[in-house]
Amino acid sequence: QVQQVQQAQQVQQVLIKPVPESDHVQKLHTKLSSLSVQFPVPMNPNIEEEISSWAKSLFLSAKLKSKEKKYFMLTVSSKTKFDLKMVSDVLAVKEVRMASLTDIVNTFSVQRGCVTAYTPFLDENGICTSVLDKALFDSDSKLVRMCVGCADPHDHSQHSISECPPFQLYKLLKESNHVPIIIDFTNNPPTLVQDSDFNQILKASEDSFNSSN
Repeated sequence: QVQQVQQAQQVQQVLIKPVPESDHVQKLHTKLSSLSVQFPVPMNPNIEEEISSWAKSLFLSAKLKSKEKKYFMLTVSSKTKFDLKMVSDVLAVKEVRMASLTDIVNTFSVQRGCVTAYTPFLDENGICTSVLDKALFDSDSKLVRMCVGCADPHDHSQHSISECPPFQLYKLLKESNHVPIIIDFTNNPPTLVQDSDFNQILKASEDSFNSSN
């Protein structure tokens, strides 16, 4: 299942082409600049090593008892191992699966473009719930690397990669009314991180970043 998740994530990221002229995307870029998020940053010439440095995002859907769908943007550390059953269980839904391209268009109002932890910023109707891996906020993580849009997503070397302090990612999502759910995948089974515990983690993440800059 882990391999299936990785393959599905690559399909979502590679097959959905960006629209640089999109007002929504430009709005995101403006917001990232205001948070001092750097993009694009230099990429590792070894593409496999570069890809392994990225946080991995999956846009997921789950059917509720009402037969309506609930959507989640899950972003995990590049080192985190998980499967979709784990995610379903910790989110207390029957089954999560990869959302369709139509779901992406309807939720984020973009026809093409990489989907990452930033993308809920484009969800103006509050359809999507952001879900983040606690490991992204570990003090040794420092920066979250992921794409903000690229010229040719079929060519991994053309991604526009950003480096975002994790506390700034949280701030971006909170300010867009997408306060993230935080999951600790190091527990077996994975568990939700309580707000009181996460506030301490968030402060430690910010303090660690500020002390090194």
